[in-house]
Amino acid sequence: MNRRNSGGSAPGTQGALLAAALFAASIGWAEDLQTGRVTGHVTVRAKDGAASANRRRSAYDSVRLRRARRFDYQNPGEIVVHLEALAAVPQAAPPPVPGGETPTTLRLVRAARGLRWHPSSSVVSVGTLVEFVNEDSKPHIVYSKSSTDAFQYYLDELDSQGASRSVRIKAIGPVEIQVLDAEGVQGMLYVAGRHHQVLSGSAEFELPRVPAGPYRITAWHPRLPVDTRIITVTNGASTHVALDLSVNHLPKVSPDQDSP
Repeated sequence: MNRRNSGGSAPGTQGALLAAALFAASIGWAEDLQTGRVTGHVTVRAKDGAASANRRRSAYDSVRLRRARRFDYQNPGEIVVHLEALAAVPQAAPPPVPGGETPTTLRLVRAARGLRWHPSSSVVSVGTLVEFVNEDSKPHIVYSKSSTDAFQYYLDELDSQGASRSVRIKAIGPVEIQVLDAEGVQGMLYVAGRHHQVLSGSAEFELPRVPAGPYRITAWHPRLPVDTRIITVTNGASTHVALDLSVNHLPKVSPDQDSP
């Protein structure tokens, strides 16, 4: 009498699955040996002494800063950590995207408080296709003065054939998106290198499988001075970096006197 395997796969199938798992793991181990890893920590800090208990008032209470938008150092929002190669470093081609490339979309919308970009900021990899879509009932001209990715587009009103335009971002760094007929309406793209991570506040980061070579590592936030280091990545090794986002590194200037 033949016995059927009633609980799981046949022994041959199990063996094939195990062999495939071991093969995939061996490829991963080989890649780890042929590349390096960058790890570290980003610390977001207020100005030294700003929260001192013996201060009689906050700096935001001064006449000069009374209209300044307060900054929450405990919840600063998105922080980008990324690498930029300083020499010709061989990079594996990214895998093809099934169904074709999907662009990153920034929408110009009319909200209760007026015209604005949604989202107001976005992080993209270098070479990403970015689409600008006008969802307002009026046409607008959008532009960027970026030294490497400057552009200007006329966007027709909502539901028109020319209500969207696309551009491929070619260089690393911040790209401010302006609206010609709406002063103060600004969007922000931060273009990061292929090896990057987006953090939320002070946190650990890890950038795996980085080809060996010299790199510039940068921590960026739209409202804080950037912190940059030069590092060298070695095959099979981990490079640790501590990055600090703080106004403490800004040059000192004479403070303005408050008005009486």
